[in-house]
Amino acid sequence: YLAHGETPKWFSTTRRGEATAFDRADLVFAIQDREKNEFTKLTRTPVVTLGHITPVDPLGSISNGRILFVASDNGINVHGINHFINTIFPAIRQQLPSAVVAIAGSVCRSLASGEGIELLGRVEDLRSTYANSSVVINPVQFKTGVAIKNLEALGYGKPLVTALIGSEGMEAGRGTAYLAAQSDEQFATQVVSILMDHVFAAELSRCALTYITQNNQAIRDELVLAIGPVHAT
Repeated sequence: YLAHGETPKWFSTTRRGEATAFDRADLVFAIQDREKNEFTKLTRTPVVTLGHITPVDPLGSISNGRILFVASDNGINVHGINHFINTIFPAIRQQLPSAVVAIAGSVCRSLASGEGIELLGRVEDLRSTYANSSVVINPVQFKTGVAIKNLEALGYGKPLVTALIGSEGMEAGRGTAYLAAQSDEQFATQVVSILMDHVFAAELSRCALTYITQNNQAIRDELVLAIGPVHAT
């Protein structure tokens, strides 16, 4: 938070306090391997990685020039989408003047409308909102845990472009199931490539569903190993 000029939020504790909590447990779940590696330095309690199981509901890819961002109203999301609007979106519009970024969720409360920007607010039918988009974006510049918004988009089989930080914990799908941009320029280029090449978009959609299906199974297998088949069901 501080590195990006934001006020820290959520709950914070010291490493010592975290270690005390872990030592009280019989088993510690980490949401990604990087966190697992850190937790194992703090405690002798067994630590296993348990990711997020994502519903799979294939929507496929369409070609209508709509870019979608779905998020709640917190500082990380507001910072990220404002960065996209001010820095990345103009480069996309230079190449594709008809491109539109649709923004859904309570994050809209902290945003201002503008040319090519649609503030949808909270939507009743999120599935239809995804279905009516060509590409989903996640431009957040810092985060915690695994980016659930990324997994949700992939579960719908939508082409996804995320900032590189958003791919943490999802490395196995990087470059095949979704695109991860290492710079603003690359982010714009990747979005344009999806909007302009429907065959490429369709291939990303197919690979997204394959990745999510395999990831879900790996998480279930890990859960069974951790607590046994009876409890896992």
